[in-house]
Amino acid sequence: MTFSTMLTDAFREVTPGIQIRYRCDGKLFNLRRLQAVSKVKETVIRDLLFSGDCALNATKEHEMQLEVDKFSSAYENFGLTISMSKTEVMHQPAPGNTYQEPNNQINGQSLKAVDHFTYLGSTLSRATNIDIEITNRIAKASSSFGKLRKTVWERRGIQQYTKVKVYKAVVLTSLLYGCETWVLYRRHEKQVNHFHLRCLWNILNICWQDKIPDTDVLERSKLPSVITMIHKVQTR
Repeated sequence: MTFSTMLTDAFREVTPGIQIRYRCDGKLFNLRRLQAVSKVKETVIRDLLFSGDCALNATKEHEMQLEVDKFSSAYENFGLTISMSKTEVMHQPAPGNTYQEPNNQINGQSLKAVDHFTYLGSTLSRATNIDIEITNRIAKASSSFGKLRKTVWERRGIQQYTKVKVYKAVVLTSLLYGCETWVLYRRHEKQVNHFHLRCLWNILNICWQDKIPDTDVLERSKLPSVITMIHKVQTR
């Protein structure tokens, strides 16, 4: 028995979910093309799967309760038990709408309503922005950078080229994890770019008193700006 088999049984006769309209031709950001009758496809996203985790999605509270009920019944049919301590619910109101705490239940037990939670390494928040996600990613990347300070960055005999390769493989990977889904504002770009340059200053032994332009720092390290990296990943 696979997890997808259980979900198929749960949502066999359920229609709620998040409707997505899409088409695979034309200009990427021309939203008016989605109003056409032909060449436009629709799909309904009810769950996001990864290994043993599942995230249910709905646009209304009563629809979410319907999905939760079906999900719970399918669990019981397959002899499984839902862990209430690991099951949470979060409501993301549309811009301008008042937040109302959701009241969804499983077998009479209310689910804990949260403002944010981490799913597959990325932090989702009630405010539908990535402020917390950016802060967490910088914190994790900073921790990775700090652990390598004595063994790599400050160790003699290691060429700067090698240090930059280690930085790119370890620190940048941690910093940009999940950036394909980021919606960046100018403040976010400044945060991640400042961290990126600060790390390169340490690796290249550059002090602020040297008054070296950021463009020269990137040229010495042979790395693009972190914003360029993010845009490349998002549009590949």
